[in-house]
Amino acid sequence: TYHGGFFALLNPFAVLCGLVSVSMLAAHGAAFVKMKADDIVAERASLALRIASLAAVVLFLIAGALIATMIGGYQLVDAAPLDTVANPLLKSVIGAPGLWLTNYATYPWMVTAPVAGLVGGLLAALLARSRF
Repeated sequence: TYHGGFFALLNPFAVLCGLVSVSMLAAHGAAFVKMKADDIVAERASLALRIASLAAVVLFLIAGALIATMIGGYQLVDAAPLDTVANPLLKSVIGAPGLWLTNYATYPWMVTAPVAGLVGGLLAALLARSRF
């Protein structure tokens, strides 16, 4: 249950996540305009695409560094008994910074998602000057 106020939700990490989302959406919009427009509008959209996608990559890396070092995460210590009704309150968890990334050790293939996000943003910035 959340006991904080509305402005407690606007912590620096939440604002950073909002900026990552806005920059990715701006890059997506600029790529769409670039594909549909000609001449000067396409050139301006190409510049906007480069700026927005590089901003998304940088902000995404900053958010990842914060999650790895400062943002508190949770790790399952004891699972709920299997011979009873499913109840999340029967689980035991611990909390500490950096625990959000423990699943990458358990499931190494999951690292492809953030890598694909970074590579996609870099490719968008690099291919922004193309004619496509």
